[in-house]
Amino acid sequence: MGKLIMKVTSYILLRYVLFFVVLHSTNKDVKFVKLSDLKNGEDWFYFVWLFFIPVIIEAIVFGLPMSFGLNKMAEPNNKLIFYLLFVVLFLLEFFLANWLYGTSSAFLKVCVSLVLFLVLFWKRLF
Repeated sequence: MGKLIMKVTSYILLRYVLFFVVLHSTNKDVKFVKLSDLKNGEDWFYFVWLFFIPVIIEAIVFGLPMSFGLNKMAEPNNKLIFYLLFVVLFLLEFFLANWLYGTSSAFLKVCVSLVLFLVLFWKRLF
């Protein structure tokens, strides 16, 4: 179970990195933050608040149920319940991303998340 939690946490971190890379490549108004841009404590606070706090919250809110669901996928009689769990988790992710980033970025984030989720957890799901 510990190995699965680490894999789900890695999935969440990788999902955020890929989302921002895809967002940067598709949107001309987005720019990367350089360390030289962070000049004082207030800049660092906002950087942590915008980039690290959402990852920690998603790791707790989405990561724990996802780890539980992936762990229980081995039982053949519970598959429908756990597929519904994943659908609900991705819908919650969309609504949270829509609130934080806007609708078009929310669709982009969920698409990146679904593709990465299927790539990393294909064997466990099917």
